[in-house]
Amino acid sequence: MKLPKSFKIGFETIEIEILPTHLAYNICKEEGSFHANLRKIFISEEVVKRGGATLINILIHELLHVCYWYNNLSNNSTEEDIVNAMSNYITELLFQSKLTTLIQQERD
Repeated sequence: MKLPKSFKIGFETIEIEILPTHLAYNICKEEGSFHANLRKIFISEEVVKRGGATLINILIHELLHVCYWYNNLSNNSTEEDIVNAMSNYITELLFQSKLTTLIQQERD
C-alpha cells in the first residue's frame, strides 16, 4: 500500500512519515501519532504492511487528532463545537483529499 506523502487540510499540509517498527513500538509505544509542532503523522511500517482496516483506522484516528488541534478544540469545547469541527473536517477529508481513494484501495 502506498500512503500519500501528505494531506492538505485548509491552509495546513500534514505530512505522513512511516517509522521503522522498532521505533514506533519500542520507543514511541504507538502504532501511529500526530505531532502538531512538526505538522506530521507518524505510522509504523508494520501497520502500513498490514494495510486494510487497521491502517485506515489508525490513519483516521491520527487525522482526527489533527482536526482537534487544527480547530483549537479543548476540554472547554462544547459538544456542538466538537461535532461541527469533526463533521466539517471529515467532509473536507472525504471530498478534498486522497482519503476516499486510499480507503477504496484498501477495500479491494
